Amino acid sequence: MPLALSGEDHLELLPVEWWRITDEGIQIGNRTYNTAGLGPYRHQHSGVIAEGGRWEVHYDPCDVSQVHLRTPDGWITAAWTQLPMVSAPFADFTWRHARRLAGAGATETDFARVLDELLTRTEHGPGRGPDHRTDPREAGRAPASATRARRTAGRR
Repeated sequence: MPLALSGEDHLELLPVEWWRITDEGIQIGNRTYNTAGLGPYRHQHSGVIAEGGRWEVHYDPCDVSQVHLRTPDGWITAAWTQLPMVSAPFADFTWRHARRLAGAGATETDFARVLDELLTRTEHGPGRGPDHRTDPREAGRAPASATRARRTAGRR
């Protein structure tokens, strides 16, 4: 008999990584996650010797804007510290692409700016950015010319 998953069931099924909790929070893949709820766990041993005292952190690869820490007292959700700079949720593969675009030596804030630009362009589609500098008619020419090229190629 199918059963609906609870919120806690969903968290249990997410991928897991093991991380330390520092003064800054939890740092994963050049992203820092933090919330006041992490306070009592900073610089503390998790009690899991097999993981070197690191803490169990669950994350959703389709939305890495937050992570979920398992503690003896329950779950703590920590948001990415740069999240206010980003206009939409983002997946891990989008984050990795933004990091490549930002280049070597970029800071977490730089990554957030590039990520937001990428998400904004994606939301508006080709040639239709929020600044409207690109003429929408130009964006429409590429698909039309590609269609013409396919039709003429079929006649040869």
